[in-house]
Amino acid sequence: MKLENRTILVTGGTSGIGLAFAKRFVEMGNTVIVTSRSKQNIDQAIKENPNLIGIAADVSQVKSVDQLVHQIKQQYSKLDVLFNSAGIMRYYDLFAEEVTGGQLTTEIDTNLNGTINSLS
Repeated sequence: MKLENRTILVTGGTSGIGLAFAKRFVEMGNTVIVTSRSKQNIDQAIKENPNLIGIAADVSQVKSVDQLVHQIKQQYSKLDVLFNSAGIMRYYDLFAEEVTGGQLTTEIDTNLNGTINSLS
């Protein structure tokens, strides 16, 4: 597949590897939409890369993904590529008593369930 003149959605596209790919996709002549759960991260990425399009979405939340899908269908119906790059990595001392089950499953919600949610 040629990656030029395409519309590409990059989840987690406001930092790290996702942002690097988003910037490269723009350089290749694509329309690139990036997502982040943080509006502040989107605003910063757009400020530094004005050719990007930003949409707030949390892939770990099914309702947020549903809203993203609806918005993409309405505004960018010619979406060609989904590049799932949303992810988090947190450090926890698993022997610390104050660590909760909810904290431990946060990465699963984003890194695994987020990818599954994005495909639904």
